[in-house]
Amino acid sequence: MPAPSEKTPLKPLWLHRHAEVMAAALDPETFSSAVSSHLNVPNGMDGAEHTLYRAVVDKYMAPERTATIAPICQAAAEDLVAGIPSDMPVDVVGGLGRRYAVRAQSQWLGWPAVLEDPLLQWIGDNHAATGSGELADDFVGNAPLLLTEIVSILRNWTAGDLGSISRCVGSIVNHLAQNPELQTELRSQLLIPAGTDTAFLDAATDEMLRIENPFLSNRRKTIQTLELDGHSIEAGRRVYLDWVEANRDPAVFGDPDAYRPTQNAASNLVYAIDKHVCPGRGLSTRELRVATVELLYQTTAIMPAPGLENVRETAPLGDFGSVHVILTKKEFPAVQASTKG
Repeated sequence: MPAPSEKTPLKPLWLHRHAEVMAAALDPETFSSAVSSHLNVPNGMDGAEHTLYRAVVDKYMAPERTATIAPICQAAAEDLVAGIPSDMPVDVVGGLGRRYAVRAQSQWLGWPAVLEDPLLQWIGDNHAATGSGELADDFVGNAPLLLTEIVSILRNWTAGDLGSISRCVGSIVNHLAQNPELQTELRSQLLIPAGTDTAFLDAATDEMLRIENPFLSNRRKTIQTLELDGHSIEAGRRVYLDWVEANRDPAVFGDPDAYRPTQNAASNLVYAIDKHVCPGRGLSTRELRVATVELLYQTTAIMPAPGLENVRETAPLGDFGSVHVILTKKEFPAVQASTKG
């Protein structure tokens, strides 16, 4: 595992080891999140300002609110997986993940279906973000949210989430395709009498994302001079927290490719940690659980597509840009009540 790397005094410092990444993430007095020149609510804020704005975002990500997305996700996943032909190669990132993310998110935010195709090509058009009604009437402290703040929050929910969910779907499906025995284990959870064990499935998706993490890094800026692993780091230095390497640190996880969801859960940094843990973790977990369950429920096998190479993204995007698989689909009666939990 590489030590902190600094090639010249002017270049950013990368932290790779799990312990170093944790230490920086848990020390906002030394490592500031206020790095970007652009407004980033609330991730690019520190201290009391972060607390105020994070409280606004957390209201919309509360479990009782995000639970309303469950039937939306279910309908979207059922429809999209049903539309994938059996025993034919498909790119699950472009052919399933992106459209699933767009359909679920846009319906949850109350945006019309006509925006589905434009959102698939989302590149940060601020005009789309102004359509969210409740945020427009919300306050931070005693002051109403500014339009720029609403845009920043909505961009995190859309531009960020749309790409993230599709890449997460790619990571999960790739892992399942490479591990048929895990498919069998997870399918068994769909048929238990008490209903699907959601905690079991959520732990599974978290661990698959740890192994193939689509979230590359977050930035920090040093507030004061410090010593780190024998290196003197001056104040004002830009620092990158390398979530991918930290989540594969052999000092913590042993074999980084070994699937151990229970053993690795406490050290898993897929959604970051502490005050800057992803506000939408619960929402994303629910979306990914529904998509994973539907894929497993509608198939008897998920296999790599022979002769088609998966394409990895290049930084700043993470993990897979395409994942080619073959789904062997179940045959269902024309009308059948769902037995999924």
